Amino acid sequence: MRIYQKINDELLADYDRLLKARADYFRQVYDSFCIRRCFSSYLDIGCGKGYNTRAFAKGIRKAVGIDKSKKDLAMAKKLLKGSRITLAVGDSTALRFHDKEFNFITAFSVLEHVSNLDTALREIRRVLSDDGILVLQQPNNHFIVELHTYLPFVFLLTKRLRFFLLGKLGFPEEDIFATLLSLKELKGKLRKNGFKMRIKRMIYPSEIMPERMRLVYHLLASLGIFTIIPFGFMLVCEKQ
Repeated sequence: MRIYQKINDELLADYDRLLKARADYFRQVYDSFCIRRCFSSYLDIGCGKGYNTRAFAKGIRKAVGIDKSKKDLAMAKKLLKGSRITLAVGDSTALRFHDKEFNFITAFSVLEHVSNLDTALREIRRVLSDDGILVLQQPNNHFIVELHTYLPFVFLLTKRLRFFLLGKLGFPEEDIFATLLSLKELKGKLRKNGFKMRIKRMIYPSEIMPERMRLVYHLLASLGIFTIIPFGFMLVCEKQ
């Protein structure tokens, strides 16, 4: 069995609980920015199975979630049944919305999967109102265990070697590509496309760790490693 398939099989048994706990944690980190604004229109880019969308759409009259995966959207529709959240197939590089249509946009662990990041950020800026907020969650590609493949020290590999070795281990190209985007590169792209930002480190609680990682998690947490090398980052961005 491919390593990638084995990891996914182990996660599936507890997947719903992990996704809900992850979404709740993302909301807690966002709330810690103490943004005192009421939003009327919300877009979640890469909404997946809908857990993050549900956590961030509370109290917002118009909420839309888009994703490229029809399978994930079908699962999101079940989760969000009875809500006022609209779901649709969509791509971050070609958003089918009017200029300045949303004053609140989120994208959680999405942009590292986008090959044309400049195009995506231009599109996001176009549909974001002038006084709007963009919230991003970005995995730390220099974390000890790479969070798309669950393999250690992937950041030490060159791009060419990374694609070769991870491909041999059975990981799909999309997940290998997602290991490349660094916080430094993302910040540069955001500034280039007219955004200013605030950033907080994210130290995931043990509740959202897969069972197979928890022993290592507690060991590293006791050593204070995560305060030095966080799991990821949350960026709250506004138009410059």
